[in-house]
Amino acid sequence: MPAFHPAQSAKRVEQWRNDIIRYFQHGQGERIPVMMLGLKRDLRKEGEGIIYPQETYGIAQELRCDGYAECSAVTGELLAETFEDLARLAGMTTTDQGGQSAGGCTIL
Repeated sequence: MPAFHPAQSAKRVEQWRNDIIRYFQHGQGERIPVMMLGLKRDLRKEGEGIIYPQETYGIAQELRCDGYAECSAVTGELLAETFEDLARLAGMTTTDQGGQSAGGCTIL
């Protein structure tokens, strides 16, 4: 298994966040909420190289993400809660006119 480096991953997430804002937020008044997700929660094992939820939540705050959640699709752990958080966050999307956009969701 390759070594996991939190600093490198945080840098990649920061670049993705900047790309989302740059390519999808077009108008001055538009606001696109960004949520960081921790997937594969079921694979977390105690030991060296583990990143705890508090650490990833801190990274999400540093990147000024609007939310952070983690879940496991395999076990279903926190899956419903994560989808609820995503839906709630999607409702925060606005256009330069102040309302919600006529378009749909884009998942990267």
